[in-house]
Amino acid sequence: MFKNFQRSFSDVISLDLTDLLDCDLIGELIGPQGANITSIEKKHNVIVELKNEEMKLTISVTGLYWDVKSAYVEVFQLLNEIRNNATSHCVRIPSRMIGFLIGRHGSKINHIRGETGVSIEINRPLDKNSNQSSFATLVIIGNNRSILAALHLIKDRLDSFEVPPEYEIRSHLVENLKQATGDDEDF
Repeated sequence: MFKNFQRSFSDVISLDLTDLLDCDLIGELIGPQGANITSIEKKHNVIVELKNEEMKLTISVTGLYWDVKSAYVEVFQLLNEIRNNATSHCVRIPSRMIGFLIGRHGSKINHIRGETGVSIEINRPLDKNSNQSSFATLVIIGNNRSILAALHLIKDRLDSFEVPPEYEIRSHLVENLKQATGDDEDF
């Protein structure tokens, strides 16, 4: 009789994690050897299930109503902690702006790193003659707030970039010389 009483007051909450959590971070939600899930199950006397069906990741919490609610709150806190702790963002910028962004002896990029606490990796293209060589990729690693702050500082720095008029004229001359001579060598 007591089991029937519990079943009538049991509840299930399902949460779609597809948009809330990057697939690379699912392991952090589960924890080493399922430690995070097991901890929530024991602490709140619930059953936690992760389902990956049709490219949709869902977490379901089953148990008594108030236990499910408290476990759901803890799952959400864990999700927020994971999302805020380890995130990366990639930005493509024109290769010609890399030196300007870095600054003399790395002063500008180090200032951005110091102000925001992010790690910034610069991936320059290897092939100088390819069409994609006109862009480099910045990988910014940190929490959400620090990445946003770094993006604002990078944008401000790049917005202040001005090409000196003599450089623009020189680049047109170089292109004209290349076309006239049929030569691909740099002048």
